[in-house]
Amino acid sequence: MEKSWMRTNRTKNPYIDGVAAFLKYVVHQLKVLRNMDPLKNHEKIKIPCPCVFCLNHYSLDVDELHHHLFSKGIDESYIKWTKHGEKDERPRSGHINVNDETEIPTDAPVTIEMVQSTEDYCIENHKKSDLKMLKATIQRMSQLYQVVCNS
Repeated sequence: MEKSWMRTNRTKNPYIDGVAAFLKYVVHQLKVLRNMDPLKNHEKIKIPCPCVFCLNHYSLDVDELHHHLFSKGIDESYIKWTKHGEKDERPRSGHINVNDETEIPTDAPVTIEMVQSTEDYCIENHKKSDLKMLKATIQRMSQLYQVVCNS
């Protein structure tokens, strides 16, 4: 399905027509997936909302979804409509092609060092806290012992 409308102005015809085509496609796809009659009324269908606010986390009825797509706009990064019945075409083999330009993060040593220093800091503070508690307990016990002995 053509998706260039997603990046156009919401007040222009390409966006308006795109939303109408999207809703028609989505309602049909979801009815087929849910074994519903595609020709019956679509008012009661709840559809994940791909607006920039909902990001497919909330499901709305068709009228609310229509309103969100015009008032908030569609999430332009949602280009594979997997939540709306579009098939996710992933590579079938166990191999994924990686080109030479793929960057591999090189900050792993820094991250490991940061985690270790945080862990050392927590252990050291925990030891200090335990030592304070132990000293306070010994002090209280010696005070209690003196009271008992002097009685």
